[in-house]
Amino acid sequence: MDRRAFLHIVAGSPLIFGLRELLAQDPAPAGKAAPEWWSAALKRMKETNRYGIVLVVPNDAKERERWGKALIARYNEFHSDSHEPFGAVVLICLTKSLAGPLLKHDFDDPKAVFTPNQFILSPDGRWRHCFKIETGVLEEASRFSFSCITPAYGISGEDKLKAQAEAIEKSLPEPTRKALHKLTEATYDAEAAAALLEKADAILPWIVYHCRVSEAMHVDAKPPVRVALRTLLTQYWSRQSLIEADPCLPFGVKVEALPEEDPCPPCGRSMVGPGKARKFLSFFEK
Repeated sequence: MDRRAFLHIVAGSPLIFGLRELLAQDPAPAGKAAPEWWSAALKRMKETNRYGIVLVVPNDAKERERWGKALIARYNEFHSDSHEPFGAVVLICLTKSLAGPLLKHDFDDPKAVFTPNQFILSPDGRWRHCFKIETGVLEEASRFSFSCITPAYGISGEDKLKAQAEAIEKSLPEPTRKALHKLTEATYDAEAAAALLEKADAILPWIVYHCRVSEAMHVDAKPPVRVALRTLLTQYWSRQSLIEADPCLPFGVKVEALPEEDPCPPCGRSMVGPGKARKFLSFFEK
């Protein structure tokens, strides 16, 4: 798409789609099998050292809608610690017709033991493992989180997530690392949280890892302690809900931002409430 054509679309759009979704409606250039949003997903994986989770959506229209609604319902759970995949990995949804050539996988192989619909990509974009998941996995927060985090990082010790966090930390300035350590305690430090919130999108796997470690340290607290890092993640999700082009939404999903009625018209300080950020519309065919 050239710049003039893009500006024309933007000018005529009601802007209910994020910028990424708007660009994704453009078909793949002649001679190229990959749409622009696929390239954007791979770029995000590489630049932020994230693993990728590709979900191959069903061919059946009703099942597709069920998948899409389940994914967006999980995303809208701002206060849930069971939707970490939206921050720790790059989620991508592909139709089977796209997944075949992009992943170089033969879905019609008669010798295959099973037909996979979940592929794990390393940060360099190469897929390492594939699995079979059912719709119900996406419809329950804890199962969804487990099915998307565990294949990428492994069951024992979360060694890969730890290594990823350490790799991210090496590139961070000392003030940012100090801000993190302040938030690994149960107490909340507003100044430290503000410093990390500005960098949160690029370092989410690092925050998720330390959040889990901190929560494990307080697991015996009575009542259980919600560590400051979890509060930081909630702040991040809430803030992202107000941003039109949200980088944590699954690539390949067309969504609509839901406006919320202003509960206080005179003051004009209303915010999008939890669970009302995005509505699923469809998956992209190309």
